Amino acid sequence: MTKIMVVDDDEEFTTLYQKYLTMAGFEAVTENHSSMAMEVANSAQPDLFVLDLMMPEPDGFKLCRMLRANM
Repeated sequence: MTKIMVVDDDEEFTTLYQKYLTMAGFEAVTENHSSMAMEVANSAQPDLFVLDLMMPEPDGFKLCRMLRANM
């Protein structure tokens, strides 16, 4: 099963996204604090990331670079 990690500071968005991804047959992992996303990603080992670009530090662009360097 494909595991998708959604990182967004809007909790309503991540809850909704998790619901729809699960209904579509994916395993969804969510995180609302971009500062914790690396830790969660390291333990969950997702296949795909959906990132909000406009978040508190690190923003989505910086988080994407950090994930690419680490994964």
